[in-house]
Amino acid sequence: MIYLKFIIAEQCYGLEHRDIVEIVPRVALEQLTGAPDYIPGFFNYRGRVVPVVDLAMLLTGKPSQPVISSRITVIRYEEKHLLGILLERATDIITDADGSVEWQRVGVKTECDYLGNVSLNEDKPLQLVNAAKLLPDAVKKIIFKD
Repeated sequence: MIYLKFIIAEQCYGLEHRDIVEIVPRVALEQLTGAPDYIPGFFNYRGRVVPVVDLAMLLTGKPSQPVISSRITVIRYEEKHLLGILLERATDIITDADGSVEWQRVGVKTECDYLGNVSLNEDKPLQLVNAAKLLPDAVKKIIFKD
């Protein structure tokens, strides 16, 4: 498996490559009225309107830092939609071609269903983000027209 590694508030996270359509530079977003704070807006992606989730805001309550390594990762969401995920320090790829990375469940139940198993990467914990579980139904109704 291949993962995009990113860092938010000094914590390492990973996103599986199978969800990723493209990684693009951070761009100016148009505001999306009525959306929660962690949806800062949308942008034009190859002629399609794509809403964006600010993952730093969702995880920490603070907006993503405008650093050079911030990226918008465009993913397929629920097969019919595209969703942008604003990531800080998205600079590394982790490859687990032989399946040797050991993933462990976190022992604490949280309300963050989108946070998955943890592994050690260079002796630092790296937690997977399940993009399919990022948005509650109420938010999906706001940002997607169907």
